[in-house]
Amino acid sequence: MELVLNNTDIFDNSLDTKCKDLFLKSLDKLNSDLAYKITVSFSVKLLNDQRFESVQLPTQTKKLKARDVGTELRKEKIYALLKIQLSKVESIINELNITTYSLSIQGDNLESDNIVKVTLIQDETKPVLNANNKRNKIMKVTAVVPSLPYIQNELSEFTSKRMNKIYDQIFGLIRSKKLRAEILDMKEDDDENELFQAFVRQYRGIAFNTDAEVKRIRDQLIARIESVLEEYR
Repeated sequence: MELVLNNTDIFDNSLDTKCKDLFLKSLDKLNSDLAYKITVSFSVKLLNDQRFESVQLPTQTKKLKARDVGTELRKEKIYALLKIQLSKVESIINELNITTYSLSIQGDNLESDNIVKVTLIQDETKPVLNANNKRNKIMKVTAVVPSLPYIQNELSEFTSKRMNKIYDQIFGLIRSKKLRAEILDMKEDDDENELFQAFVRQYRGIAFNTDAEVKRIRDQLIARIESVLEEYR
């Protein structure tokens, strides 16, 4: 479920009240038996807004960072405001008895700088009550992400470098382009970049996943290589 607050932004002192009004209008659509992942999104363009300059840092933080200037001090102010807003929204969520397992605030590419979006995603695997009708202990993760596009770009670059390394390690040992193409279900006349892109699409999880999932994907790839090589023996 996606809820949209119009005519507001991350600097709005009454953002929590507006969120409460929005939640109240949608409570009948929420399943009280399940936990939710809730994300508050604001326009990432506002990170350059001069209003951050007037954000007051907590006394302890101010003493710790008094020697810092420019970029570092601005980062502290951005995080300070986002934490305050997230904390206020969290209080509203608790007041309305909405169970969450994940709560975050993030800067994202939105259609307007003057809107705030709140998404609620229910998780069928996280029931509030157990079989004995007793409340399950649900751990909640909170996160402050000033710029989601930046994180996505960094992760994309990391994944690309990792996939390039794995591709070279594996297919560098297979000199025949015909064999590489067949392993990836591609045509022999496809260029090397197209083969690499096919490898990424099919085996992306091998670069960034749990150990068990990486092993499963690696075993799947090895089985495919062995199957193709067997045809040429």
